[in-house]
Amino acid sequence: MWVASEPGAGSTFSFTLPLYSLAKLLLPVITHQGRLRESLVIVRVELTPQSKSLRGSWKETCEQCLERLRLCIYVDKDLVLPATGTSGPVETLFVVASTDMQQVGILMDRIRDQIGSLPRLKAGGSLRVTAEKIPDAPAADPRTLEQQVWGIADYVTEVIQQGLGSKEKFTEKENHENAH
Repeated sequence: MWVASEPGAGSTFSFTLPLYSLAKLLLPVITHQGRLRESLVIVRVELTPQSKSLRGSWKETCEQCLERLRLCIYVDKDLVLPATGTSGPVETLFVVASTDMQQVGILMDRIRDQIGSLPRLKAGGSLRVTAEKIPDAPAADPRTLEQQVWGIADYVTEVIQQGLGSKEKFTEKENHENAH
């Protein structure tokens, strides 16, 4: 919530309301047998148009990439987050994945292969896939499971908000060891 006020002209009060509860979306995905999964990672997928002339078809290209991204994940262990808005022409998609930084390369390669092979993206844009580890909860965390999930949701929200303006926290993870 925020307010903008101009003397003699009045005040404008603004606020935002969530469209969904990230914690509720995450709960069945990042928990297993009554506790948090061992490792969690945020995967960031950036789609960048090559030229401004693609504006009309770029939205369709991004929607096609989102559909393909949803096919790259394990629906019981990973979550493609709802759209968060864009930072200019770049479309940024996020996945919370139940994996560690050593294994996330497999998912990232799958995303690169599947989305990168889309003819529309090849013809008019570029793809960048990066990942960041979500910090583990303390071993003796006194919070309930739901409170821990809310903490992760808050962390993910913060990373996304920062990530839409900056790429510093995310590191590219190339997985050449498994390439054939």
